[in-house]
Amino acid sequence: MKFSPRLILALLGGALVAMVLTVAGELLGHALFPPTGALPAAPTTAMLLAVLLAHLAGAGGGAWTAVRLGPERPLWLGLVVGLVMLSGAVSNLRLLPHPLWFAVADLAGIATAAWLGARCAARGAGRAESDTGN
Repeated sequence: MKFSPRLILALLGGALVAMVLTVAGELLGHALFPPTGALPAAPTTAMLLAVLLAHLAGAGGGAWTAVRLGPERPLWLGLVVGLVMLSGAVSNLRLLPHPLWFAVADLAGIATAAWLGARCAARGAGRAESDTGN
């Protein structure tokens, strides 16, 4: 695959969709499960699940978008968006205390959601990288 402006735009578009979906999901989670008492409040399990779902939606949606916008729909574009999401999650997990179950679920979930989103977009075009040669 040759370098092209469309490749860069696909990565930027996927990253933008990932950020928008993540922020929207987290805002919805805060609206549904507002912190109680003095801030900073310890997050409840429901709050953490809402954040986890937001991260999964962002990773999957961003990866799907990057692959769909990319030239020839290569799977790796979505995986790059997934790596960007994973790096943000690792940074967040290092900066703020989280329960172990959340850290494991978040990292594994983001990787899985990005792969599934990229795979669905590539398969929808009939060009999944792992399917070539079959």
